[in-house]
Amino acid sequence: MTTYFVVLYLSPSWEKIYIHSCTLGTIGKGLIILGAITSVIIWFIYILKQSVLVSIANEIYRVNNDLKRCKHYKLKTNYFPYFIFIGNFILCFFIMLVGIVTHQYVSVPFWSTPCILISWVIIQYTITLIVINQNIACLNEMLLKLGNVDTKIKFQKLFVTKFPLREAIILDIMNINHANKKLCKICNDVANFFTIPILSAIIYFAMTTIYELRYLFLSITNKSYGTIPPFLIHLDSVSWFMIVLFDLTAFTSSVTSTSREFKKTALYIHLLLDRCTMDLITEKTLIEFSRDLLHRNVEFTAFHITVLDGSLLHSFFGTIVTYLIILTQFRVR
Repeated sequence: MTTYFVVLYLSPSWEKIYIHSCTLGTIGKGLIILGAITSVIIWFIYILKQSVLVSIANEIYRVNNDLKRCKHYKLKTNYFPYFIFIGNFILCFFIMLVGIVTHQYVSVPFWSTPCILISWVIIQYTITLIVINQNIACLNEMLLKLGNVDTKIKFQKLFVTKFPLREAIILDIMNINHANKKLCKICNDVANFFTIPILSAIIYFAMTTIYELRYLFLSITNKSYGTIPPFLIHLDSVSWFMIVLFDLTAFTSSVTSTSREFKKTALYIHLLLDRCTMDLITEKTLIEFSRDLLHRNVEFTAFHITVLDGSLLHSFFGTIVTYLIILTQFRVR
């Protein structure tokens, strides 16, 4: 694959010859190298650390089996991963199809392979987080069902009726605590595994999106398209931007949702302590659970360079707009 990219780099066939720009040509050559390096890095990480993904899948399966012993366990069906999978598949197929129409055949793998590879890495990370989030949400619902607690704050009542808790729920609380501990460890393992791939993906997507949007701007202002219809040229850049937006939006949403779900656990424990009557042993078990949560820190970062939540979208597209302005000023000068 690397040899192919090197040969393609030395050949002029990769260029979008219907728009002539010295700046875009220089950036395009740099993206050849960046795409090759990013693809090779991701492949090496998956080859060297494939056992980590297997262990993560096995741990999630064990957590589900352990929770089945609890009375209120009910894992809801989530169709969102299927929607993300199908949506990303359609976008990847569309990018390859548009690339075949607008580019020369030899250059299609160059533009499509790194994009599709990086896109599926992000989607895999996203679906993994959705599965973890689904399990954490199940744990939180189990906590609330232990005392029939309503999460709504009742300001209109001076006194709220407290529900009694049975001694039999101590084992359920301990199982939930143990499952929460395992899921926290799984989250940290997932974050560590995807740190380098997601950082490489962000860098590559940022560079290529700047290139494609700049190219879209030039294709609109430049009427020299050759034999290719103008709407196909515009569709090429827009489709690239759409898959980047789709992947990053789904990914950051899953990160934000998972982080929020972990934080809800402590809130629900204190709702049980506040709104339920219980014996000292049950109360001590819940307090120990709450204390354990203080030492479980779930963070999703890329080497602490950037936080992978909703703020990533702001930083990502802010950077793109900044460099597009710089490129526009450079062309004016």
